[in-house]
Amino acid sequence: MLVGLPSGAFHTMSSGVQQIMRSIDKIKELGFNLVELHADVEAFYPKRLRTVAMNADLSFNYTVHMPFVDVSLGSPIKEIREASERIVQRVVESVSAFDPIHYVMHPLNLAEERAFMTMFDQRVLEEIEEITLEMHEIVGDYVGVHHKVLLENMERLPIERRMKYLEDYGYYGCFDVGHAVLQGYDPIDVLERVGKYIREIHLHDVIKFRNAHVEVKIDHLPPGVGIVSVGEVIEKARELNVPVIVIEVYNPKYATMASERAKKHGLIRRACGT
Repeated sequence: MLVGLPSGAFHTMSSGVQQIMRSIDKIKELGFNLVELHADVEAFYPKRLRTVAMNADLSFNYTVHMPFVDVSLGSPIKEIREASERIVQRVVESVSAFDPIHYVMHPLNLAEERAFMTMFDQRVLEEIEEITLEMHEIVGDYVGVHHKVLLENMERLPIERRMKYLEDYGYYGCFDVGHAVLQGYDPIDVLERVGKYIREIHLHDVIKFRNAHVEVKIDHLPPGVGIVSVGEVIEKARELNVPVIVIEVYNPKYATMASERAKKHGLIRRACGT
């Protein structure tokens, strides 16, 4: 099993080439054997990942999280969808030198997810589902290997629809544990149902509590600080032979905590003398 961190644990979308290079080095220093490159940096600043690839250790293991902040492959809005497709094609070309194990994609960008998913309108959901199927095929054509393209479950999109997508069409998925828990699902139940289709797990902890009259949700926390049954998820992933786990945290402090937790669960080895 390959276990990694997102490069975004140590850099932002506006980071330059040297910052991204240092991010990869820090993840390796923490003992991880995989980096998930966040391609939003490429969407905003073309050719940065291409330049990183000219200097990075390409014998290392990489996956790519396709752009999702503004890029929306499943948008019902044709102009957004067409622009997104052009960006995705460019990103695939830019990261090809890394020989990514997977390309993880969201069907909608963050703004559209909030806008379209709030009411769970059946007509809109069906339209997004149809478009997403088409976009999965298009991205698979760009990548050249369709089974490397993984669709991730999102917090606001009903996970039942995503599981049905995997079961009905036989595509592979990326299972975000935190998103499922925030929706009220038991991640073990999800893995029991569709685990054979899961090729990558995004593992992060979450906290839920009520503050006055508002429910507060905090995710992308290091494993072990919230309500996610981390040990059970890891054991189930091992049982299912899931090839990749990405501990999805986004700041250096959390990255260090994630490394210690990964060592405790035997996901990565402790360095000599520690």
